[in-house]
Amino acid sequence: LIIPDAPTRSEAAAHSPGVSSPTLPLSSVLERWPSGEYLVTARFHAAFAGAWAGSKVVVIATNEKLRAAARDLACPLIEPDADEATVLHALEAAAPVPRDRLLRLADQAHAACADFVRLITASRSAVAPDHGTP
Repeated sequence: LIIPDAPTRSEAAAHSPGVSSPTLPLSSVLERWPSGEYLVTARFHAAFAGAWAGSKVVVIATNEKLRAAARDLACPLIEPDADEATVLHALEAAAPVPRDRLLRLADQAHAACADFVRLITASRSAVAPDHGTP
């Protein structure tokens, strides 16, 4: 396994999918998002971005949030100290996440955010009623 040197922050920014047009719709950004056949990650958002990009995702379980991501995506989960055989087995078991599953998860996330905004708005109105100021 060869891992290239990490790009500098300015190099990464120059090649980021949305840098040239930060107002691109998410679907356009995801189409341009760099991806590979496999993604082994200990980063929550990378797991989802990789799944949306069509990569076969394996999650490294460094915390409960990542364990939940692996459950939601139904992708293999390995411990940080996994041996070679365990990693190979996870890679063999990995498959692209079906689009319908991703869309269902997106709907759930949207509903949760909408509920949160409704709750905060209701709480704010009860504590500090709007007096016509934006």
